[in-house]
Amino acid sequence: AVVSTQSTGKQKGSLEGLLEHVYYYTVVQWKDALKISVPAILYVIQNNLQYVAISNLEAAVFQVTYQLKIMTTAIFSVFLLRKELIRTQWLALVLLFAGVALVQLSQTSETKTTNNVEQSPILGLVAVLLSCCSS
Repeated sequence: AVVSTQSTGKQKGSLEGLLEHVYYYTVVQWKDALKISVPAILYVIQNNLQYVAISNLEAAVFQVTYQLKIMTTAIFSVFLLRKELIRTQWLALVLLFAGVALVQLSQTSETKTTNNVEQSPILGLVAVLLSCCSS
């Protein structure tokens, strides 16, 4: 169902044609807009969580910790999709988790000040974990 701008007399590329097009696909075809909005909203949340994480963690720590998305994807695949992992894959996930844990343990202080900006490693870790679960 495509909106014809010729039947309404509006020129293609006009502001009125754009507004009619937006109205049609967001109000008249609201079910399609709702289907698209769910992943879009998740994407916005994920990006904001990543921004919070990078603001509260050092860049290297953020990069290493964000690799937990591999582990969350594997765990969701096992539980939701009933995918089976072989022993070496489980071992790789354990090693990944151990590496991330070691990097996080190196963040000794509760709150750090870097370049006159306070950072909270706990808040950064929580933001990364939530971001990994949403990806």
